[in-house]
Amino acid sequence: MATSYGRLLDHDPSIHVEEMSNVSTSDIARTLIARLSRDELHDSYLSEQGFLAALMALRDLLALKTDVGSNRFSVAVLRRFFDQVRLSVDGTTQIFNGGTHLEIGCGPVNPFARMFTHIMAGAQKGICLELEPIRDLPRALRFLAEIAGVALTNPRRIFGEYSITAREILENLEGFDLAKLELGDPEGVDSRRLVFVQRPIEDTGLDSKSIDLVVSNSVLEHVSDLENAFTEIRRISREGSFSVHGVDAIDHRSYADPSIHPLEFLCLDSADPIVHGSNRVRLFQMEELMARHGWTIRRRLNTQHATIPSEIRARLAAPWRSMNDAQISESWTVLVGQRPD
Repeated sequence: MATSYGRLLDHDPSIHVEEMSNVSTSDIARTLIARLSRDELHDSYLSEQGFLAALMALRDLLALKTDVGSNRFSVAVLRRFFDQVRLSVDGTTQIFNGGTHLEIGCGPVNPFARMFTHIMAGAQKGICLELEPIRDLPRALRFLAEIAGVALTNPRRIFGEYSITAREILENLEGFDLAKLELGDPEGVDSRRLVFVQRPIEDTGLDSKSIDLVVSNSVLEHVSDLENAFTEIRRISREGSFSVHGVDAIDHRSYADPSIHPLEFLCLDSADPIVHGSNRVRLFQMEELMARHGWTIRRRLNTQHATIPSEIRARLAAPWRSMNDAQISESWTVLVGQRPD
């Protein structure tokens, strides 16, 4: 509804244009972005109000549709990541009591969000480690202001069962300028508390015994030299620290092409350390690696299994053909380790 000269003007944003029913939503979105990037001219006030009503309805629907765990710029994905850590430490609240946290493989698209969430929860410092440069810094910073607003108005949306108040979150954000973050201004970041480091996992350049928590999500399966990676993670981790890693052990080609079986890459006879983007290390082997490098495995979370058809089993290459079905089929888990005090 809009008011004009004392009258209410009705604008129905739900009108469906049949001529576009066969056009994909992705193509419509790209076209809309291109159109909105240009100045929109209106021949009347009524035309402008209809345009704005449609955009507001679109904005509300997009907010609903994009708040999903597969969207890197969503509250839902941050809630999932935070719950992983909360359940991993099992009530060990001191992990968020002024500690230094590190995310390895934070990604170049939205590198700061997970560690910023930890800072809001009470961590003193968050370090974001990634090989690639940040792709769109202003966008990444604007998202920090967005999730700070969510946390301050409804903490449970991000922190779930973790007990924290809006006042405590605001105190934990000391040093950050939310107004500048909302503008995408790097000066809004407290660079003493939130840091981006562009280095490999095997050579972080961080001080020894300086990290209280290391986290990663779908990263370790892409590392070619896991021995050196875990050696480095142990070097920088303090005694009593935690290491929480979500590992995706399937053939990643299956995400783009469902006809490819999740274990198809285990049928390829290759000595290359990385095949189709993965090191093909099975999850029980990843657990053994962590234990060998000084981590006591406290638990696994959300373990999933892929089915093994007989034709896949018949074509397995070495060394996987000698493994049992349980060892091969594990496709996802969150490995939780702790260094002894």
